[in-house]
Amino acid sequence: MLLMVLSFIFSTVGTASTLRIYGALTTYGEYLQSLEGNALPVRSTHKSLIYLNAADPLSKNEQLDIEDMLIDGHTLVIDGTESDSEALQSISALLGGVGLGGQIIMIHKPKGESPQYKQISAPESDYTTKNWLQTIINLAQETLALEGQWIHPPVQMRAQPNTYKPPETTLHIEIRQINLSCLVGNQLEESLSSPAYWTGGLIDACNHEASFSMNYTLDFIRSTGSIEQSTEDAKYIRFTVNPANYGGAGWHLVDKPTHRHTWFQSWTNRTTWFGPIADNYMIAIYAHDNEVRLYQSTPANTPKHSKIKAKTTIKVGVPIRWGFSPQWPQRPQPQNDAPEIQEEHPNIDDPEEGAAPNQATDLSPYDLDDDSDISEEDEDAVQALRPIADVDPFRSIKGKNTDVRQKSSDINKRLRSASVIPAASYFSSRSVTYHNEEYLIYNLSTVTPTDSAKWVWTRDFDKYSKSWRTHELCELYCQDWFFADDAFSASAYGHFTPGFSATFMVSGNKTDHSSFTLQSAVTPVALGGHIHYKGLFQGYSVWDQKGSPHTINQTLTINWNARVFDQQPAFSIEAATENSRNGKCLNVIENNTNNKGLINVHSCRYDNNQLWTIDQHQHIRSLISENHCLTSEDDNSITVRPCTHHIQQHWDWRGTTIINQKHGYLFLNTPNNVTTNQDQNKRTEWKIFYQKPTITEAVHIKN
Repeated sequence: MLLMVLSFIFSTVGTASTLRIYGALTTYGEYLQSLEGNALPVRSTHKSLIYLNAADPLSKNEQLDIEDMLIDGHTLVIDGTESDSEALQSISALLGGVGLGGQIIMIHKPKGESPQYKQISAPESDYTTKNWLQTIINLAQETLALEGQWIHPPVQMRAQPNTYKPPETTLHIEIRQINLSCLVGNQLEESLSSPAYWTGGLIDACNHEASFSMNYTLDFIRSTGSIEQSTEDAKYIRFTVNPANYGGAGWHLVDKPTHRHTWFQSWTNRTTWFGPIADNYMIAIYAHDNEVRLYQSTPANTPKHSKIKAKTTIKVGVPIRWGFSPQWPQRPQPQNDAPEIQEEHPNIDDPEEGAAPNQATDLSPYDLDDDSDISEEDEDAVQALRPIADVDPFRSIKGKNTDVRQKSSDINKRLRSASVIPAASYFSSRSVTYHNEEYLIYNLSTVTPTDSAKWVWTRDFDKYSKSWRTHELCELYCQDWFFADDAFSASAYGHFTPGFSATFMVSGNKTDHSSFTLQSAVTPVALGGHIHYKGLFQGYSVWDQKGSPHTINQTLTINWNARVFDQQPAFSIEAATENSRNGKCLNVIENNTNNKGLINVHSCRYDNNQLWTIDQHQHIRSLISENHCLTSEDDNSITVRPCTHHIQQHWDWRGTTIINQKHGYLFLNTPNNVTTNQDQNKRTEWKIFYQKPTITEAVHIKN
């Protein structure tokens, strides 16, 4: 071991590195720095790798620096090898929005795309053995290999740059474990008695080199209920692994299983060993909350050697009208013609009628149901009170304020008695596509004791193992192995990614937390077979298997009160003369809401202090606090204060200008300072862009 370490150190002396370091380098950090320096010549990007030791304190300025680099496309590596799990989760939540546990966390936020997370770990027992240093080196090598996947993504279909994006938030998470063992039977005894039995205990047939990698998506979806639109007032969380679209390497036991004799007297009297292969794989998602309901799970029970092509679909009600001035920011084109991971986009048409899943979408608006009893003269008042963003979302009712206030109480009563429906709906889908080899699929989802989704992929040893033999009888001169290689595809040992999708739902008014366990397991086995003399032939008639399951668990805690489940879509307010992706956004300074939070414009980060919603009372609400609204002060400064019905918090949108009903135009009077003024010659043009809510505080994940 010492020679290996010295060789590694001397081989990396003098190498350059672009590693941006925050905190003291651990042993893992030192190896990462050395390996990263050696990788520089093959880099095709100027992006740095950011290293952060989770055990060391992080200043506010350092936090802002890292956030800026993440926005700019750099990759963050959080080193938890010498910190406790709570510290790692805390710093992961602070910088990435998701509290992840483990040993190494990687975070990447490609522009215009969903954030991506990778969690790398090795068995805890590795750190107490003499091979701990090799484990550290392996972790560093895995880190750079995974960064390479972000620098050079796998070739996938390209998403259309202008394709409509749904008002839902998606996370991409990879679980990655290395240095795993496969504990299987050692030796089948050379006996013709039944039942067969094994001796010698269990051995590691993978030489501590098995691995598991699974990329799954988490979709956070909020639907508004409507009888007319057949949509639920519900919140959904959807887990999906699609092997056809970068589902990860899956379970890897060995490159190729091996044959050997565990006992040999002659070619007509011998015992063979073959393995390791996977007898079964399992995926389960257990909800630990009686209020959580399993909404959908796929695939269904499926025979072996079948093509899996399934889709889960939710009809989602949205309280907005599509096609008006707020718009989704354009996706940036890939740099250097780099391919992209394909995102599935929603469908306005019913998927059952064959609509394409990635078509551009133009949702026709719907009005509130049962408005016929509201007179035409009340129409402006109705528009101001509707819980939707209209074609003119900040509709001016100047000159009618008195009438509106007089009529609002009566109209509110009628609106409450009417069936308030979303302005539109869409179908949110996830596909699962792959070719299932020699495994039967059983969907074992259940509702007791709490709802769970579960699948088992099994070879069904008792039923099918007789067909895995090379022969049933063979001539006396046969020297074949007991088990045939062609009975086992690579899915049995080299690469198996469990494809599935499961959707859970809760009521739209649920605001507490729910825990889920995501469990993945494999049962590696060794196959033993006894070949014996049988008259004029050799008989292949005694065989068995033995192994022990290996399970990987993740616990996810979902916060149903997080911003990702807000009914109203969030948007940014940006200076119209600035480029949206690098522009200036209306910004709550330092997230301050104490007494009154000051407003300026700042480079767009699209964090919650730069995201807003509107309501039926002409408020512009900040996402940094439950009840804080944009306010024009008497000195013409702009703040956020607790929401009231005061006119200083009422705003109109006219063309590209925003107007406070008391103090006038929202005006950028210096490069960063925002005020109001009455002079229409001194007004700033603004644009609003829909933004997906940040994932902050929505989920915590630990091993």
